[in-house]
Amino acid sequence: MSAFIVENETIDNIISFLYWKNKEIYFEHILEKKGIVEEKDFESLAEKLLIMNIKAVDCRYGTESDAGLIADYKWNDSLKNIYQTLKSIHCLLYQCSEGDVPETELFKFLMEIQHAIESKIINELPEYQQAKWE
Repeated sequence: MSAFIVENETIDNIISFLYWKNKEIYFEHILEKKGIVEEKDFESLAEKLLIMNIKAVDCRYGTESDAGLIADYKWNDSLKNIYQTLKSIHCLLYQCSEGDVPETELFKFLMEIQHAIESKIINELPEYQQAKWE
């Protein structure tokens, strides 16, 4: 397996979606229990996700990446659709599947967000809505 540091847009997709949708029932309790409620909390989360990605890549290749990658990152809060957000989460989780990173609370938190988004998508499908509750 190879690993790489995701583009800033990947982090933006995730953070922006959570920022704009944080009051939806699917996400509110997950974010609140992690203390992510204010804009500065979302900015901090973006930085932590980038650091997690860098650590996983460093684990994979036995390197020490440039800390400037974090300093250069600026959050862009343009909302992407739910499908792009889910794909961005899948990409980031895959790139962070090295070393002990998957055991971290942040990785587990991102997986919880992934599951919430998947539940939201499934619950809104007409086929799911029409299926019997038996």
